[in-house]
Amino acid sequence: MGGLTEEGQSDPAAARAFTHDLLDVLGYHTGEFTLDADGPLTRVSTVGVTGPAPLVLIQATPVTALDDLIDKDAKTLAEPVEQPDGSIITSVARQLSALFVSDEAPQFALVLAGRWCLIAEQERWPEGRYLGVDLQLVTERNDTKRGGELDRALACLDAASLAPDADGNIWWSDVLADSVKHTVGVSEDLREGVRRSVEIVADEVVNRRAAQGLPPLPQDQAQVLAVQSLRYLYRILFLLYAEASPELGCCPPAPVNTTPAMALTDCAS
Repeated sequence: MGGLTEEGQSDPAAARAFTHDLLDVLGYHTGEFTLDADGPLTRVSTVGVTGPAPLVLIQATPVTALDDLIDKDAKTLAEPVEQPDGSIITSVARQLSALFVSDEAPQFALVLAGRWCLIAEQERWPEGRYLGVDLQLVTERNDTKRGGELDRALACLDAASLAPDADGNIWWSDVLADSVKHTVGVSEDLREGVRRSVEIVADEVVNRRAAQGLPPLPQDQAQVLAVQSLRYLYRILFLLYAEASPELGCCPPAPVNTTPAMALTDCAS
């Protein structure tokens, strides 16, 4: 990886040699996978397992910035790719989009573009979600401690993570599924917390009206009270964020011995 230089990146032969060596390091050339190469695309599947290959490796032209790699109009593929309808694609971004909606769509794609590697997943790519790894930066930092940056980069790109196992399954798929479950759990907890907070604010309004001898709110005002309580809650959350983020310049520095409530009052005013 240390031999990846700007001069080397401009040479297609050097870029291909680097990509081949990188795939060796990452474990894709061990013989345990079926590699079906077609131009800049290589489909990776488990030996003896039929069906569409779950991973496609894409050879791209080396880039110095990730934004250049995902430019839909840039000629970023190492070679143009002819599509089933006869059209020609020259950009990595358009090729990924075409791959993920094809009849034999892979679950994942690994794009190799010199110092940059990009991991794309079938469902998340249309949402603009992907993972980029700057190999040159990782190697320059040389964080070799256990669980450090180098270990994390290898865990993302290694064949043990991205290539199919003996049953044709991919480790990354399980990780993403677990992430979705966790997100759902957090969303449910957050929804319950907001609901309870709105109830507390609304109950306080009702109690204060009663303490002042005011008549109870009519039934048709219940939804209005709920909406206003939610707005009040959002304002509190915004003020808390602003008070904790002095770089925003929204709130003046709090004097010594100022309580959080006092600081929020100053911020709101």
